[in-house]
Amino acid sequence: QVVDLREARNKSYEVSDFCEERAVVAQRYDPQEAYMIDRSGQEVGDTFKRLDQLSEGFAAAQPLDARLDLLPTKNYFSHEKRYLWGFADNSGKLKIKAQFRQVRPFKNGLAAVMPEGSQLWGFIDTSGKLIIPAIYQGADSFSEEIAVVCINEKWGLIDRSGKYVLKPAFDSQIMQFKEGLAAVYEAKYIADPNATIGKFRKTPVD
Repeated sequence: QVVDLREARNKSYEVSDFCEERAVVAQRYDPQEAYMIDRSGQEVGDTFKRLDQLSEGFAAAQPLDARLDLLPTKNYFSHEKRYLWGFADNSGKLKIKAQFRQVRPFKNGLAAVMPEGSQLWGFIDTSGKLIIPAIYQGADSFSEEIAVVCINEKWGLIDRSGKYVLKPAFDSQIMQFKEGLAAVYEAKYIADPNATIGKFRKTPVD
């Protein structure tokens, strides 16, 4: 069956791939709007300003009435209005209210978020509760129960309890774990000819 989405919304749009039985239809220009569809092409749930694909049953979402993010951004050349993010479930309904400046997808039951009014990252569970405090300058989604974090300009690894698996020691960001290994680039200088790329295993620290 071929579904002609233009009949539903006579606007320019983008359609994502299906993920967890849902695809996202998004109008990227004013007015910004996005919504989920099911495999029959039927609209599911509410319409949002912006909406990402589902990951573990939740999708990052900006509701139509989302508040503005009033803190300055690091991109000094951007004049685009920025709104707070929450999370919708696969019913297309907002389940975690829009209260975060930036978010990452849910992985291993947790999502990295930058709370409203903060410049730092922490992690929430699927109820929206902040499980790991927002103390990190940078954070990536969990992968194989491990997350990459940055504190004091150094990158390290934590587990789902927030305990360090690898204490922050690297100047460059560590890649996500895949099949028990993660790549990291370490160099003292940008043009260091002796710079190396290494891999290490998930070995807890004392």
